[in-house]
Order: sequence, then structure tokens, then C-alpha cells
Amino acid sequence: MVDVTYIILAGGAGTRLWPLSTADRPKQFLALSGPRTLLQQAVDRVVERASPDDVFVITASRFVGLCQAQLPELAPAHILGEPMRRDTAAAVLWGTLLAEARRPGGKVVVLTADHVIEPAAALHDDIEAALARADSGEVVTFGIVPDHASTAFGYLDVEGADKVSRVRRFVEKPDLQTARGYVEDGHHLWNSGMFVFRSSDMCEAFAAHLPGHLAALRPAVADGGEDAMRDAFAALAKVSIDYGIMEKLSAVAAVRAGFSWKDLGTFLALEPLFVPDAQGNRGRGAIIAEQAAHNLIVCEDETETVVLLGVSDLVVVRSAGRTLVMDKSRSGALKGVVEGLPEALLVRADKEG
Repeated sequence: MVDVTYIILAGGAGTRLWPLSTADRPKQFLALSGPRTLLQQAVDRVVERASPDDVFVITASRFVGLCQAQLPELAPAHILGEPMRRDTAAAVLWGTLLAEARRPGGKVVVLTADHVIEPAAALHDDIEAALARADSGEVVTFGIVPDHASTAFGYLDVEGADKVSRVRRFVEKPDLQTARGYVEDGHHLWNSGMFVFRSSDMCEAFAAHLPGHLAALRPAVADGGEDAMRDAFAALAKVSIDYGIMEKLSAVAAVRAGFSWKDLGTFLALEPLFVPDAQGNRGRGAIIAEQAAHNLIVCEDETETVVLLGVSDLVVVRSAGRTLVMDKSRSGALKGVVEGLPEALLVRADKEG
């Protein structure tokens, strides 16, 4: 895949995985599905087929040092730190403008750093299909075939069941009954938040739908200075790429993903990563379970011991001196609880990372 620029978005907060994921070390910097962190895995997948010189990571400015420590194969100039959070539209445009400066009209692949994607070969096959479709001027996304009625994801309403289909509309996160209908009808896919396009086409899309973003960021990227970028970001509204651009485009296509995709957005999403015992308990650590069933236990230090007696359907998490005990049914409420915690509890209790 020559003459392609890869942009990996790595600025998420990961509040639904506290205390594993914290404000100073969110989930993309954690090893949740193997010895490598989610960010490292995302870069590993790309450099199987591409040069590290074609890969850029966009993260928050406070995570630049952490990214550099985890990704020594990337040049420091290829790790971009946003001076403030302005959502995904700003990040995608920053990467697009860099790509356009390097290769006018070249192809751009935008990937995420907080998903588990397997196998990498299937992802690359789908990227090839998306790159071919982008030659027509369309912006291409990747749709995940839903395996259950999820209310946690947005959906793509696509025409037909071809490998690559036109997207009729983007659908916001639905209620459960609507999600069940989407799974049954066969022409709704989960929105993965990953895209392929020509840099010139995306710049035109911003000129039409978010001209203020383009007016602020284009001169700042050309300037290259931290002060210019800080001033540019300060002038931007917080807008997602889906809401600001994708939902407004008439020429959008979706590749029906041939790869497995897991969004590790909640602790319940981690469950399939662990083998259950005879009572359905899953997790990591030294776990002793008596008359306990269907619990999820995650110890950052795998030598820690957790004893469960007579409890079911709990999430128990141990990390950096903090413990979370939560009924599985309350998983969706964790973000709100974490956002109300004292600031001292939102960072690492130890001296790592």
C-alpha cells in the first residue's frame, strides 16, 4: 500500500474502564488483550504492510511522551499532541492536512487505537477494497456486521449486502427494540469510526460543512508551531467527524468488515477475552470462587488474589491501589460515577505512566 498516509486516533479518555483506565493513562495505553497495549497493536497492524514513515498518531498533548515511550518505531514528529480536546473532526482534519501537504490528493486511512481487530490480514484486505472505492471520490467507512442488538453503537444504513455498499444514512445509538430490528433486517452495520478517503476530497468536505475548522487549522498546520496550533484549536467547536462531516455527505460507502472488531468500551466487553471457569467466572488474577457464578474479575497485577463467596454477576477490578465492585447491570452508569470522583482518584495512584 504505497502513497497512503495512516492516521491513528489515540486521544480517548476511557472513563468506563476506571480504575484500570485513568485520566493520565487511558485504555489505549493498556495491555488488555495481550502483552502489547491497544495502541501498540494498532500500530503493529499497520506496519505489517506500511512504513512507519507513513504512520501518524494523534493524541492529547499530555500523552505525547507516553506514546513515544510505547512507539519507539515512530519518529517524534509523527506523534501529534492536540493542545485541547475538540473531538474527532479536528483530529481527522489535522491528519488530513498533513497528508495533503505530503502527497496532494493522496489516500488517507484513519484508524482507531482502542479497538481489538483480528486478524490483521483481513483488515488489510478491507483497506484495499476501501482504497479502490475511494478513487471514485467517495469517503469510505468500515461497517461491522452486528452479532447482537447493541444500543452502545451508532449504525450505518447501507444498500444491499455487497462487500462495498453505499451508505444511505448514519443512525444514532438506538433503543433496544430499534437495535433488534436493525440486526434482523441485515442492512444495518455498526459504525466503526474508521475511514478511507482522498485527502483532497476530505478537505473539500470540510470546506463545505465545517469551513471554520479548515480556516483555523490549515494555516496552523502550514505554520507548524505549537502556538499557532494552540490558537487554532482554541477557536474550534467540539464536533465529531460523524456529526460534522460524514452525516452530511452524499457520497459515502461502507466496506462490510471481514475482520473481528471489539470495542473495549466497558468491562462487560472484556469478558470474551477471558476463559470462564465451571461457574462462568472470568478474569485475570488469582481467583478463588466458592458458590459464586458469572463474575468478572480483573486484576492489573496478576499475582493479586480475589476471593468470591456466594456472589453472582459482579464486576471486581483491582488496579493501582483502587478497587471497583459493581453489579454487571450497572455497567452503563460507571462513567457518570467516575466523572463525579475527586480529581486525585482519576489519575494513577502509583508512579507509573
